[in-house]
Formats: sequence, structure tokens, C-alpha cells
Amino acid sequence: GALRVLRLAHNALGDDASAAVVLSALSSSSLASLDLRSNGVTPARLRDLFSALYAAGAQWLPAVPPPAAHLRRPLEAWLATAAAAAAAAATATGSGARLVVDLRFNATLEGVVSEEADAAAAAAGAASASARV
Repeated sequence: GALRVLRLAHNALGDDASAAVVLSALSSSSLASLDLRSNGVTPARLRDLFSALYAAGAQWLPAVPPPAAHLRRPLEAWLATAAAAAAAAATATGSGARLVVDLRFNATLEGVVSEEADAAAAAAGAASASARV
């Protein structure tokens, strides 16, 4: 049968390998569950993964909202590829069932939120500085 569940927890995959696995999983027409817990994914890459999963219509754990559009890193090509792969997989299976990716126990949620707050503060400071010019 087709692969439905892939468990890669506790493998120290890090940012790049975890992102590659997620991108591959999004193009799978059969994979329903991907476990990437405790793989050393950083807050910045978690934010990227949340954005890619959101764009592809997939679900993820921990269940946090996707980053605000103005805080997303410039990965539009990667996000578009992820969304296109997910759409192709959904079309191939003829179902709306989507992948669930478990990203718990990587970077802390506080780290993701803290980085977003720092980025928002920097953007606000830059906007304020340009308004004074």
C-alpha cells in the first residue's frame, strides 16, 4: 500500500532537511501524517513552514495561526511550489483530505512569537523613521 504515515521525530534533521521533507510530503498524494517533532527546527524556519503549510491547505501542530503576511520571509517561490504540489496531490487523489504535520518540540512557540514581535517592532520603527523624512 501507499505510505500514509511518516515518523521522523527525534532525528536532528534541522532547518533545511525538515523543510525538504515538508515540501516532499506536500507533493504526496497518499501521505496523511508527518511527524517532525524534536528535530531542531529554528523559530525562523518554523514560521516559514507554518506559512507553506497554510498556503497548501495542510494542518500542523502546534495549532498556531500562520504568521502575518507582512512578517513572512521572502520565500514566495518556495511557498508557491508547496501550494502547487499540494493542489496537484489533492487533484490526483480526488479528495480534500490534507496532510497533518507535527512540528511540536522544535523551537519554542515563544521563540516564534518573540521573533515576530521583534520584526513588527523593527517594521514600525522603519515606518516611523521614513515618515519623519
